[in-house]
Amino acid sequence: KARLEIFKVHTRRVPLAEDVSPEELAKRTEGYTGADIEAVVREAAMLAMRRALQEGIIRPGMKADEIRGKVKVTMKDFEEAMKKIGPSVSEETMDYYRKIQEQFKQSRG
Repeated sequence: KARLEIFKVHTRRVPLAEDVSPEELAKRTEGYTGADIEAVVREAAMLAMRRALQEGIIRPGMKADEIRGKVKVTMKDFEEAMKKIGPSVSEETMDYYRKIQEQFKQSRG
């Protein structure tokens, strides 16, 4: 749930394609910190811009208001960004914290 909220914060001003699901992104990013998620969103946006440049949708030197509405970040952009930017927290560390959390729950009854 926390990752979903972090995605919502960082994508608030990012034009997303209809195929983008913040819920799905949150599920796929276990072990990612808030900073990792911010980096994924930034990288996905850059990938979308590069794609738009290559496809001739936008050109170098265009102003932000000229670009607005022409470029949308797709789920594929996010998938590529997640390949480049992995989680900061390892699976081993996640398991360690899950065990501590479980022990804490059991001790509280």
